[in-house]
Amino acid sequence: MNFKIIHRSAIDAQKWNRCLEKYQMDIYNEFYFLNAVCIDNWYGFVWGDYDKILPFYQKKKWGIIPYVCMPPFCQKFDNSPLTRYEWDEAFKYLKQNNWTVDYAILDKKDDESCQKRFNFILNKTDSAQETIQESYASLLKKNLSKAKRDLDICKEPSNSVLEGFLNDLPIFKELVLKKFSSNFWRLKTSKLRYYYACDKASDKPLAILMYAIFSSRVYLLFPYSTEEGKKKQAMSLLINHIIEDSAVKIIDFEGSSIESIANFYAQFGAEKQTYWTIHWKSRFFPI
Repeated sequence: MNFKIIHRSAIDAQKWNRCLEKYQMDIYNEFYFLNAVCIDNWYGFVWGDYDKILPFYQKKKWGIIPYVCMPPFCQKFDNSPLTRYEWDEAFKYLKQNNWTVDYAILDKKDDESCQKRFNFILNKTDSAQETIQESYASLLKKNLSKAKRDLDICKEPSNSVLEGFLNDLPIFKELVLKKFSSNFWRLKTSKLRYYYACDKASDKPLAILMYAIFSSRVYLLFPYSTEEGKKKQAMSLLINHIIEDSAVKIIDFEGSSIESIANFYAQFGAEKQTYWTIHWKSRFFPI
């Protein structure tokens, strides 16, 4: 075995993130992001003196049977720096030590049964903001005109306002607050940003877009609109506002298997990027 398995509490954060920067990996492999979105038990494969790294998140069914799943707000892990052999030995370890492995990766390196998924990326590096906006779909342009007429953008309200709004959202309760509330707000101090769209007439919040910033790249972690917000195209307004930010070079929409959402992202000129998901189950665990 040419790697070490290190629990996140024993990982050298500086060396880990230095490797991350060397290979220009996404935020999903970043040490402090993983600390925020995982409760505790994430681990790292480490080759050499942090020459290569790969995280995984392990939980236990009934507190006994280990299994691997993707952490919340982590779309995929970047395994592209690994050789075919290094990936094979890492994945072999996961299969030998877990009941199930649900894992998403950037690079498909073998014949393991994988499902193709699509991310959506808008790269502003080579295009002026005006050029990008001119290339918006005609329906999006029409919807933005409506949204700008009816809505205002509220930047970074207080934590108490944000948490009060999110506490009323069943989807956010299920995904975050019940299981991850103790760690999730750690992101606020470093990487988490958010905007509201508010009705001009009532000042009522109709949508929120929570996103993370990492190396001039924005990751749309949690876009949510109320029914009224959907009718008034609030999310179109919020995403367009991020596109207008000159400090942002790449917008990662994080993709969707839902066709209507994928089509919505495509209206902004976002392009597809392939990644892969693996769903493996042992035949030998007693379940």
